Amino acid sequence: AGFGRLVSAAYVEILWHAQSGYNAVFWRRVFWEWGARIVAGVVVAALVFANLRIVSGTLNGVQIKRRFGNLEISEQLPKSYVFWAMTGTSALLGLWFGGSITPSLGRLLLLIRNSEAWGIVEPMLNHDVGFYVFWVPALLQLVIYALVVTFLVFTLSTAGYAATGALSWGHGRVEAQEPTRLHLGALLGLFLVLMGVRLWLSRFELLLDGTSDVRGIFGFADAEARLPAMQTLSIICVVSGVAAFWGAWKNRGAMMASALMAVVLAMVTIGQLYPSLIQSLRVEPNELERETPFIESNLE
Repeated sequence: AGFGRLVSAAYVEILWHAQSGYNAVFWRRVFWEWGARIVAGVVVAALVFANLRIVSGTLNGVQIKRRFGNLEISEQLPKSYVFWAMTGTSALLGLWFGGSITPSLGRLLLLIRNSEAWGIVEPMLNHDVGFYVFWVPALLQLVIYALVVTFLVFTLSTAGYAATGALSWGHGRVEAQEPTRLHLGALLGLFLVLMGVRLWLSRFELLLDGTSDVRGIFGFADAEARLPAMQTLSIICVVSGVAAFWGAWKNRGAMMASALMAVVLAMVTIGQLYPSLIQSLRVEPNELERETPFIESNLE
């Protein structure tokens, strides 16, 4: 019943666009919406397969046992089993991720392809308004999807290495082979760098939807605290990502742990505590005077 309603709704929409003369517009939109899903699914499947391929290099220590009468024989796991397991896992995750892509991403990419400058520049970060209308929503979605994929690949790789014994806990610490350490270190570093990119883009999102108490506009605490905080946090995340990979390269677990702790502490102190102090100590005692210039700017 649900599938029938979906087909009938699609058929009605096709007829409506054909009748109104916008048939080409409709199919162009469908092409970009489903094209984004297909491309995303293929890319994720390829990334998962490539990373599982790296993990499979540590399968030498994994053996299966067969019993023939009173004899028990251990033999290497057949490569065909490994290949088809990786292919199936990659295909399923690619289908799942492609299906989770919202239609809005394809439309946003289509809008970017046909976007033009509006000729109006906002005064805070000095970008054309068209950049906020067309580019910011698409870039935010792409970075969020990239973070999800990186976390997914990191989790699968960690589980795979733990299953093969290339990653284990011993002598009170995590023990990992060099290829395992480099692989996971690179994924962790990439995740932190993407976090930095996400925070950098959040500056533009903050201008569109500020956290001021005056009906959510971009206010004094946003300009004086949150905007500089996001800039600082983005730099800290990128530097921590490089440090995490460097620690993995040099086999220095303390450096990797320090990089993660630096990001967590910075998020709490710079990202949360500092803006709250500015709001309570500088804005709330004289809110009208502090927020009036920003109210006028937002109205303009």
